[in-house]
Amino acid sequence: AGCEPYIFPEAEYIINCVKIVQINSHILNRLYQRQPTSNILATLKTSVKQLLQWRTSLSTFLSVDFSVKDLKISRLCTNMFTEYFQGMNLAIRPLLFHFASILLKKFKGSNTYIDLQNYSTTISALLNCSLQASVNTIRSFWALMDQNMVALFGYMDREYLFTSACTLVLFNAAFGIHEQTYEHLDHALNIFTKMRK
Repeated sequence: AGCEPYIFPEAEYIINCVKIVQINSHILNRLYQRQPTSNILATLKTSVKQLLQWRTSLSTFLSVDFSVKDLKISRLCTNMFTEYFQGMNLAIRPLLFHFASILLKKFKGSNTYIDLQNYSTTISALLNCSLQASVNTIRSFWALMDQNMVALFGYMDREYLFTSACTLVLFNAAFGIHEQTYEHLDHALNIFTKMRK
């Protein structure tokens, strides 16, 4: 009686980790279990909407401002957000593959990249979500390097880093945005080199 109530933010962290993994499993089931029989754009939009709703529902305790130049992020938040960014990449990857394959088909006859101004704002917005997810995954790990908090032997850190780096390579191949990505790809390669050593 008369005890002050205690707050256990770790429970909130674990609850949100479970939620984001559940959303990602739904994405895998909807997009990767069977060959699509119709336009998958509606499914992509639904998946991204679920991911964005999850992010906007986070409390300030778990929120991270990725718009700042000098990113500061904890190991716990990195675990949670890299799973979120992985979901974003999984959801939008079929669209990115579509554009990369268009470019590869016309590669021999043309040295031009795909111009997104010829497509809807929805497609541009979806692709931008994936681009930002990949960049922010790499930025998160890079921010942890100074603290020796990257799991150099960790399977999930490698998985998220590899997915993000490969996604940026696909963006470069399809849209020629090398100047936006080279710094992040360089950071990813630095981390991979430390992992290898």
